[in-house]
Amino acid sequence: MIDQETLFSEIQNNLALDCPAGMDTNDLIRIAGTMIERNIPVISVSPADVATMWTWLEKSMIKIIARFDAGGCASDISSLSEQINAVFKKGAHGARIFVNVCDLPDFVSALAPIREDLFFNKDLMIDLDMCEIGPDEWPQICEQLNKIRANAIILNYNKPAKRADDFVGRIYGLMTVIAPEIGDNLYFETGNDFNRIEQVWRLVEKMRPELTGMLRFFVGNKA
Repeated sequence: MIDQETLFSEIQNNLALDCPAGMDTNDLIRIAGTMIERNIPVISVSPADVATMWTWLEKSMIKIIARFDAGGCASDISSLSEQINAVFKKGAHGARIFVNVCDLPDFVSALAPIREDLFFNKDLMIDLDMCEIGPDEWPQICEQLNKIRANAIILNYNKPAKRADDFVGRIYGLMTVIAPEIGDNLYFETGNDFNRIEQVWRLVEKMRPELTGMLRFFVGNKA
């Protein structure tokens, strides 16, 4: 068993909040208050909730990041860019875009020509499923993310591991190749699995301590 209190005291400056879609206004207001009270710097919300969050967080330094799914169709980049531009006008500081790993090269090629205009002074976060990434694929992943100057990588791992060492092995493989220049932040989304959060934290501390400052963990609002 891990000591959650001790872990949270260590990573309190490395937390971000993932807010589920479909919450009512009162819940969103409560969450905004929690963000300010706990000094959590980043919140991920659905596009529909950006405007409400902006109303309550406008005077804070908290970044509001809207979630999108690229849908595996690079040809629809025009529609996606319109949706992203719309949330920027409502107060979002960035966009978190889930991309299937197999579609990443096509997505990067489609986004690259409009990246600078669309994300001027905004954060581009690319969300990937770690289960789709093989141990020898990390260099290619990093290369693609560099091409579009992603501000952050979000690696999600919410599925039960097939083997006890699968998750740790994937983190180990990433630490052997990732460079500090890959974005400003490295986020992990593990579905409030604090064992996995601690595994990431300890492994990064041991292997790549220079990256601890850019490490972030998305936790749910009930954490």
